[in-house]
Amino acid sequence: MRALLASRAAFRLPARDGKSVTKSSGLHRFYLSQNEWSSALPALDEDESHHVLDVLRFGPGDHVTVFDGKGAEARADITSIEGKRVRLRLSQKTRSQPLPCAITLAQAVPKGRQMDFIVQKA
Repeated sequence: MRALLASRAAFRLPARDGKSVTKSSGLHRFYLSQNEWSSALPALDEDESHHVLDVLRFGPGDHVTVFDGKGAEARADITSIEGKRVRLRLSQKTRSQPLPCAITLAQAVPKGRQMDFIVQKA
C-alpha cells in the first residue's frame, strides 16, 4: 500500500486564480488526432484542451501522454495555450502491439428503458 501511495504522490501548485491546487504526479492520457502527429507543434482539440486546462488545471510546463487510437503513444510537454487549444511538444514516441485476443461483448435485450441506459454507458 505504501508503494502505491508513493507512486501516486501529490504536490501542491499555485493555480491561475491564486489558490493552490493538488496535482497528481501520474500522467494523464489524451487523444491526439492522426493529422496532428506530423505537425511541428501539435494541438489538442477543444474538448481535450478544456479538460487539460479547466478540469485538471494544467498549464505550460506540465507533462501528459497522448495517443492516436492506432497504437502510437508519446509523452508530451505543454508548451503554450493558444485560444482554446493546448499546444504540445512530443517526445518519447512509442508503438504498442495490438492485443493477441479479440474481445466480444454480448448483451441480451432487457425490458423497458433499461436498454437505453446500457447503450448510454457502453
